[in-house]
Amino acid sequence: MKMVDKKMEKYELNESQGVQISAVCNHRGYTYAVTHYTGLILLVDLQNGYAEVLGEINQRKEFATPSYKIIPYKDSLIIIPFDHDSVVFFNLLTHEISMIELPASIKDITHKFIDAFLNGDDLYLFGYAIDKILVLDMTTYCFRDLQIKDSCFNGEEALWARCGVKIGCNYFVPLMKQSGMLCLNMLNDEVSYISIKGCKKGFSAIIQQDNYLWMIPSKGSLFHRYNTDDGEIVELSYGKHDTIYPYQGGVNYGNSIYVIPADSNNAPLRIDIRSLTVSVLESYEKVVLSSWGGSGISQPFLIQDEIGICLEPDRMVMYSVKDDTIREINVHVKEFPSGAIQGHMINEKMFSLKNFLQTI
Repeated sequence: MKMVDKKMEKYELNESQGVQISAVCNHRGYTYAVTHYTGLILLVDLQNGYAEVLGEINQRKEFATPSYKIIPYKDSLIIIPFDHDSVVFFNLLTHEISMIELPASIKDITHKFIDAFLNGDDLYLFGYAIDKILVLDMTTYCFRDLQIKDSCFNGEEALWARCGVKIGCNYFVPLMKQSGMLCLNMLNDEVSYISIKGCKKGFSAIIQQDNYLWMIPSKGSLFHRYNTDDGEIVELSYGKHDTIYPYQGGVNYGNSIYVIPADSNNAPLRIDIRSLTVSVLESYEKVVLSSWGGSGISQPFLIQDEIGICLEPDRMVMYSVKDDTIREINVHVKEFPSGAIQGHMINEKMFSLKNFLQTI
């Protein structure tokens, strides 16, 4: 294991540029993003579509990876590019980057990680097609392996899905090619397999609603609600869709589950958790799918009362769950105009996040 610290050089842009965002997170009232392939770390004003470059991952060619996940951790952002040999830490106070190299046993695998989450000071990394879970102790920067029994995969390929869910001491991970999910008990690091009866095609995501898990199908439109207390399973079907991996994921807001498609062949859905009925988000469908020719490249994210998703090539769509309206954003990298961003005053020049954090 090797850790490298490096001061980030300011990324210079000659003019305003549109960017393709791959991952988004909210931390201490601010929205951060990483761009697709180019690996720019951005502070984003989602209201006006402006973005300030805080740093750049791709100062070396091997970081040109198409997919990221951002996890806030204290005064840093943990950035996980799924296809290269390091986990990246970006210090929000100093704008320095730290890279922790993966164990040698992982480096030979092309597609490494497809999901990750933080539990205290332990960072759990889930492989795309790896039969073990990698855990990074953030206090010692040492890795340990959690082996998964072959019986968990029923003899099939160990293909995970994104959008795992943490409930109490358990973390649930959907499986794309198996009719169930894995349950990781973080108290004893044991992994078990939970079968979802009635499912034959696997899952692409899980959405949490209290003690329930809504299982999002990787193919078709048969949803399953799993009760983590007693194992009860409720089925809910909508439409006849045979596209592969039709849903990107979704969010839970109020009394509804919002399910966002992964391509333009499927309709965005709203599941009423009280009546167990399904309806189409018509405003989203008319605005987004009518002009959307590509695929979603990020997991849906919820910021305040808006659900966002990043689309190819350089668009972001924000859906308001309060008034059923859509707004589209083309995020441009440029200096922020003078004024307020998310309730805090900024300068015309580079916004000093370090000075702000020292005042809170």
